Amino acid sequence: MSKLTREEVERGVREGRSFADADLSYVDLDECELSGTDFSGANFEGAILRNADLSYCNLQGANLSRANMQEAFMKKADFTGAVLQGADLSRTHVRSCNLKKVDLRGARGEDCEFTECDMSEAVLNGADLTLSDFIDCVLERVEALDADFSLSSIKNCVLDHSNLKGLDLGGAEITDCEMTMACLDNANLRQAKINTSKLMKAQLKEAILSASNLKEVDLTEADLSGSKMEIAKVRECQMSHANLSGADLKASYFRDVNLASANMEGADCFSTTFRNVELSGIDLSVVRNLDKSKGDLRSAVES
Repeated sequence: MSKLTREEVERGVREGRSFADADLSYVDLDECELSGTDFSGANFEGAILRNADLSYCNLQGANLSRANMQEAFMKKADFTGAVLQGADLSRTHVRSCNLKKVDLRGARGEDCEFTECDMSEAVLNGADLTLSDFIDCVLERVEALDADFSLSSIKNCVLDHSNLKGLDLGGAEITDCEMTMACLDNANLRQAKINTSKLMKAQLKEAILSASNLKEVDLTEADLSGSKMEIAKVRECQMSHANLSGADLKASYFRDVNLASANMEGADCFSTTFRNVELSGIDLSVVRNLDKSKGDLRSAVES
């Protein structure tokens, strides 16, 4: 099939034509109205879709590798299994779209907005989506190894069983999220704000949570071994049976936290403050610098 021109695409869209499996590589469709069109299996590699409207389009299995999609608008489009490797998604608006099993490896773009999207099993390894918003999205079993979501806002999203190892969430805001059994090993959560979220049995081994702010977070049975939590604020959290062995808790602040039966072997509590903390079942003899901590733990060891 020969490569199509912009004029042929615009005419075909007006006529309601299907572009399934069409070759649209490197075509300039800047600001085109493409809504409601069948582009399933089409090849958009390197295409320019800047400011285009892709609402209600069928893009199942389409190839959008390295496409320029800056400021494009997509509502209720179906991208199931589509490939967007290296695509530029800067300032795109993606609403109520099906993004299941989408390949976004190496995609880039600041200030994207994903609202009410199903991104289950999507692959975002190495993607740079700094300053983006994820609102009411399903991201179950997503893989986002070494991706950059720093300064992003993630609200009311489901990320259960996702592999987020090495993900950069520095300065991000995570609110009302489900992250049970998610893997965040070696993730950067420096200065992140995590509120009213569930991270039961999550893996955060050697994660960086320095200067982070956690409130009403459920970390029951979470693995935080070797994590960096200095100067963190942890309030009204559930951390029973959590693994904090070898964690750096220097100068951090724990208030109204349930640490019952937590493993704190080798945790460094130099200048750490504990207020109204549940300590039952903890072996305090293996906690480092306990005599230099403040509040409940120090009182417990001195009594």
